[in-house]
Amino acid sequence: MGKLQNIFSWSVSRDRLFNECRRAYYYHYYGAWGGWERDAPESVRKAYLLKNMHSIDTWIGDVVHQTIKWVLENKAAGKDIAIDAARIRIKEHLVRTWNQSKEKQWVNGIKQNLNLFEHYYDRAPSQELLHDKIAKAVNSIDNFYKMKITDIFSGVGRDGFLSIDELDSFDLNGVKVYAVPDFAVKQDRYILFDWKTGKPSEKDRFQLSFYVLYAQAKWRAALDEVEVIPVYLSSPDCVLAPVPVVDLNQVRQYVAESVQAMHGILIDIAANSADMERCPKTQFVKKCNFCRFRELCV
Repeated sequence: MGKLQNIFSWSVSRDRLFNECRRAYYYHYYGAWGGWERDAPESVRKAYLLKNMHSIDTWIGDVVHQTIKWVLENKAAGKDIAIDAARIRIKEHLVRTWNQSKEKQWVNGIKQNLNLFEHYYDRAPSQELLHDKIAKAVNSIDNFYKMKITDIFSGVGRDGFLSIDELDSFDLNGVKVYAVPDFAVKQDRYILFDWKTGKPSEKDRFQLSFYVLYAQAKWRAALDEVEVIPVYLSSPDCVLAPVPVVDLNQVRQYVAESVQAMHGILIDIAANSADMERCPKTQFVKKCNFCRFRELCV
């Protein structure tokens, strides 16, 4: 097998980090590249370690997503998972991964074991805050069941389950673009769900509209055949309704301009080689206190 190449691509999360801090963007997508190799320079290995770090909030969101994925995969296989089983599952997952981080098990496998920012930088939360975060995760699962989301596609066969939290990509103007719909199902139309553990944001509308481009490229779906539904799991009163789609020409234009800006930090576009000097630190220095790359960015 040949050596892996760092191929340029675009995603909503990549664009978000690029706009938040160019320096963190550099470390994440370039400085950390190859950090899994045993003979990689120490600075590269360190960047790779920090790249794979989670905050408590991203950890909670990830565990909720993985639990729902497990429920839906079983549903697709014809097995219904009771809410009590899902609650047990998520609690066990939270305890197991918290211990991985607290005991620094990530030393023996960065990708296989959780490394929390709060542990690594000695900012462990109070017991009260940790309890609240865990309760939020369990409540998210409770609300998923209370919303009776699975009733929407109860009559769908296995072939109707198009995607369950799987990384995918498509070509947009010659650029590889990544998309990870949390759940996609086909009935009389294509319905894409996006689980949100945070509060509603105007930015969500763009991300969800971007998924329409994905559906068009992946399944050749027409605009009026696609619905994208945000599910705010923190509220049991969340209304399950499709988001109004942003004009897709505006979405395409935004992606094109974002790609152009990202190319601006490259020494060689074809080789996807970046220059850290073209990636200044954010001017919002308060954010630096919560950045996983703060150990490198001094």
